Amino acid sequence: MGSEEGVRERLEALLREKDCSHGFLERVRELLLELSLGPPDPQLSPVLLRLEGLSSRLRGSYSCLRSDSPLREDWRRTVNYEFLRLKEELSILRERLGGGENRPLPDLRRLAEEMREEGAIRESTWAFLLSSPCGPREMEREEVREALLRVLRLFSELRRMRRERVGAQG
Repeated sequence: MGSEEGVRERLEALLREKDCSHGFLERVRELLLELSLGPPDPQLSPVLLRLEGLSSRLRGSYSCLRSDSPLREDWRRTVNYEFLRLKEELSILRERLGGGENRPLPDLRRLAEEMREEGAIRESTWAFLLSSPCGPREMEREEVREALLRVLRLFSELRRMRRERVGAQG
């Protein structure tokens, strides 16, 4: 297997990708192949399996996108959705590889307030988040961290899409 630093650099490059492309899919395939050739790691195995499944499904959807089918727009939405899911899993992989160890924990209250202000969550969801115990001990649990990171990524993607829509209209 290549150097751990090289794997992290390629992973970071994949996470910076904005759109699905043949080159992106090939780089994901190469990274997965390289990681699967190393010694088995019980922490990485489930993530690698999910990544392989998502990557395979995305590759199939992407190939349908290139056809002149009347369902092309439906395939485009499917590709965009699967692309975001794949990037979420790549981000989880980065966390498991230790790429996010020094990142501070997100402030759940601030995040909930921002999402409510932008209309990304309903008032009832906002109230539920604020009433939930979200001390440092709860947030350090792996499943809570992963869920928060997913919410942050999805919220960031929502913001990006809104900015693009406003830019296209103005």
